[in-house]
Amino acid sequence: MLIKLLAIAAAIQSSVESGGKAPVIIVELASTVVLPADNLQGSEAEAGFDSPLWKTPLAIDESAILKEPVQATAGGMSRQFGPADLLWRAQIISAADPELARGALYCGTRMSHGQWDDSEAVYIAFRHNELYKQTPRLCLLDKDQDGRFDAAVAVGKISTGPIISSIAPKTYQQTESRPIPGSTLEIRLDKGSLMQGRTLLLDGYFLGTKIDSVGIKMRPRAGGKITHYRNWRPVSSRAYPAVQDFGDLQVSILSYDAQRQRVRARFDRAFYRTPVIFEEKGALIIPIVR
Repeated sequence: MLIKLLAIAAAIQSSVESGGKAPVIIVELASTVVLPADNLQGSEAEAGFDSPLWKTPLAIDESAILKEPVQATAGGMSRQFGPADLLWRAQIISAADPELARGALYCGTRMSHGQWDDSEAVYIAFRHNELYKQTPRLCLLDKDQDGRFDAAVAVGKISTGPIISSIAPKTYQQTESRPIPGSTLEIRLDKGSLMQGRTLLLDGYFLGTKIDSVGIKMRPRAGGKITHYRNWRPVSSRAYPAVQDFGDLQVSILSYDAQRQRVRARFDRAFYRTPVIFEEKGALIIPIVR
C-alpha cells in the first residue's frame, strides 16, 4: 500500500514539476443534520426576543474522532489534527486516482488566507454551488478502511504537489451525529421585516449569532428528496391557536402579546433526524414557499 501511495505522489509531483497543474480532487462533505426531538411533541414554551422557544445542536452526519494527534502535509498545506478537531466524511466526486474513492476519506475545515478557518464548521451547511466542493482543505485517508489513517490528502483547487503523502498510521473512531460546537438550530420570535411583521423564525445560530438564512432545506419525514421550505411564519393571527408548519415540524401559536413582545406556542409534531441546508441571501437563491 505504501509503495502505491508513493507511486501516486511521485506521478503527481512529476506532472507539477513539468509545468502541469496538480489534479483537482472534488469532494462532497457529509451533511449537517438535525437530531430527533421526540420529547418535544406536545410541549409548550413561551419566549420573547431574548431566548429561543426551542433549540437543538447541529451535528455532522458522519465524522471521525482521532485517538491521537497526527501531522498532515500535502498540497503545500500543513496541519496538526487532534481529537477535538472536526472531520467530515467526504465522498470523492472527481479524482486523478479512482482507488482513492475506495478508502475512507475525512476532511477538516478549509484553508482561508493562509489560516485554518474553523468557523467554517456551521457554514458548510450553506451548499448551493460547486465552489465549496473545490475549496482547498486537508483530509486524512484510511486507504484500506482498517480503522487507521495512513495518508494525508489535499483536496480542492491546489497549485502545489504532491496532493497525497503517507503518514504514520493513526487510529480513529467513526461516529455519527457529532455535535458542531456552538452551532444550533433554533425557533425564535423574530422582529421580521417591515412587510413580515413579527415572525416565528427557524434558523441556524453560531455562538448565539443568527446565520440569517432566507430559507431552509430538509428531507420530509417520510423520506424522499431534500425539499425547500420557507423558514418563517407570522405570529399575528385573527384567532388562536394558529397552526404553522415548518416542513414536518408543526407549531401551534397559542398567543402573542404585542405589548410584552412575547409568544406562546405548542409543538404538535416534533423534529426528526434530517439533513438541513440553509439558503443564503442572494439573487440566485429563490426558495420555494411551502
